[in-house]
Amino acid sequence: MFWKIVGIVALVWLAFLILGALIKSLFPILVISAIVFGLYLLYKAMSSSDNKDVTRTP
Repeated sequence: MFWKIVGIVALVWLAFLILGALIKSLFPILVISAIVFGLYLLYKAMSSSDNKDVTRTP
């Protein structure tokens, strides 16, 4: 029973380790893509076109 608990704790720890590494490595990409998308929406809103719907892509 003791080794079963130790194995479960080790698996949970390994899962958190992998999840933390993924979040740490993908977070800058998420921030950059959110900034680029925000700039795109700002450009579409400020452009002088007849279509002011910024939620539709061309």
